[in-house]
Amino acid sequence: MQKPLEEKALYVGFDDSNHAGKREGEVATAIFSLYYEDSLVKKFNKRSHTGEIKEWLSAPGRDYRAVILKGKRFRETHNNLPYAAPFLVNNFLESFEDKIIRLELHFDGQLKHQQISELKKSFSYIPEVYIAYYVKKQGIHNCPKVVYMADIQSHLLYEEYDKLIENDRIISF
Repeated sequence: MQKPLEEKALYVGFDDSNHAGKREGEVATAIFSLYYEDSLVKKFNKRSHTGEIKEWLSAPGRDYRAVILKGKRFRETHNNLPYAAPFLVNNFLESFEDKIIRLELHFDGQLKHQQISELKKSFSYIPEVYIAYYVKKQGIHNCPKVVYMADIQSHLLYEEYDKLIENDRIISF
């Protein structure tokens, strides 16, 4: 079994449900990992393997948080992940006992320069902050494992949309 790194680095992948379906909100998901290898960029198949997320998340040093973004403001915005990211990360860090000295944020989908600047300001209390984004080409994921897993988890959570309110890792606003 892998062990988390001694250096307290946190690797976070973000994805959302892409305004799928006719439900009133979308699900933005953050996957957290203390494992360096989960931050390495690799190619993943077009089809997400939903069976692997449960096992992957069961490893110590991995977790997730999600938020349901409701309302017209979120429905009309192309990328809500930069808005949700500080909330999701801070929610996770409230339950995390160790001090993080490096935070890596990996997003599915393009970010604007202004969004990156705002994210860095949001995490100015962390000594090192690295932000990257990845755009799928022809449906192929070329991204860190945390982003790929966020894609799977976001899709699964959206399928269970009506039950999400019962999950203590899911916040709605």
